[in-house]
Formats: sequence, structure tokens, C-alpha cells
Amino acid sequence: MNRLIAIAATALVAILGCIGCVPTPEPNTIDIVGDSISTQAYWGRSAEYDAQGRPANADVLHDEWAGRVFADAQPAATQRAADGRPAIMVIALGTNNAGAYSSGWGPDDEADFNRLLFTPSSSACVVVILPGYIVRGPNTPDLLTQYSMHQAHEAMKAKAAQRPRTIVVDWQAIISANPSIIGPDGIHLASDAKLSGDLANPAAANAWAKMMWDGVARCPA
Repeated sequence: MNRLIAIAATALVAILGCIGCVPTPEPNTIDIVGDSISTQAYWGRSAEYDAQGRPANADVLHDEWAGRVFADAQPAATQRAADGRPAIMVIALGTNNAGAYSSGWGPDDEADFNRLLFTPSSSACVVVILPGYIVRGPNTPDLLTQYSMHQAHEAMKAKAAQRPRTIVVDWQAIISANPSIIGPDGIHLASDAKLSGDLANPAAANAWAKMMWDGVARCPA
């Protein structure tokens, strides 16, 4: 009897479909979910940005804006997953969750990151870009932000390790090796007021874009 019930249940699922399941995403779809730092790298220079390694024939969606935290990106990411994209999601967030003005990194931030991390299909690849900072002076960034950024960095790395098909990119390591690409606040990309319409100078913007595309290239087929 139990075997018959199991067979009937399997048949019903096959007929009705998997309620609440996330569909297999369309190939070559890439969603970049970011904040002001990723926006700086892309804004006004899409050709140069793509030249740093955008995959051929990729359908790229930019969901990036200043001041965003994980929870801000969640509703749209949930809808896109239900609609069958992306095959690759880049999460370039965490800096604002760790910022002192948002009370720093805490359990709610970790829970929000975990939810966003597991939003795409299990067959999708997720590229997690860990936040970073450079100390520019005794108060930039302030000590609370430095501590909170370190907490975010370690928590995100640990959570990302729990999801298969997830690539971790360490922005902190990159900027520590090349601090000139970070501006005077120790967090945002270096900018040049002489460059009309650009939010970052070419070296800084290209460094971020290359790091991001290199992470995408590491995704399993």
C-alpha cells in the first residue's frame, strides 16, 4: 500500500509540476547584483567593462545601485529565479550591510546573505565577491566599520562554502595588493574628477571588472 501511495504521489508531481521549485535557468544568463562599488566600475563605460572578460553571447543583467543591502536585492532576485534566470549570479554586496550607519554586521545580515545566496537554481553558479577596505587614516574607515567589514568577509566566505557551484572572489586581497585603486574613504573605487561622466578612474574600474569576470569564468560548465 505504501508503495502504491508513493507511486501515485510521484505521478501527481509529474503532472502538476514541482510547486515552489526554481526552474533550470536559461544558459548564458548572468545577473550582477551590486551596490555603489560595482556601479562605479560599470557606469558610463560599458564597452571597457565588457572588454575585461565578458563571455561571448552572454545575456547580462545589471541590478546595481548605491546604498544597497542584501534585502534590497532579494525581491527581484526571487522573481528572476522563478522566471528562469540566471545561470550565473554575481553577488557584489555586503559593504553596506557592514557599514557603521547600518549598525554593522549582525545575525540579520548573515541570514539575508544566506537567503540571497540560495535563491538561484541549484544548477546555477553563484559568484560571491567578498567586501574589502583599505585604511586611509586613523578614522577612515572608522574602527567599527573595519571590524564589521572583517566580520562580513569571514561570514560570507563561510556561508559560500556551504553552497555547491559557488565561486568566492576576495576583493580584499586584490585591493591590499594594489591600494591605489581605492579612493580616500578606503572603500570606494578611486575616481578622477577630470573624467566627465565616469564614476571611477580606468585603472580602478578595469580592476574591478576583471576581478568579476575572472570569477564568472571560474564557474563550472
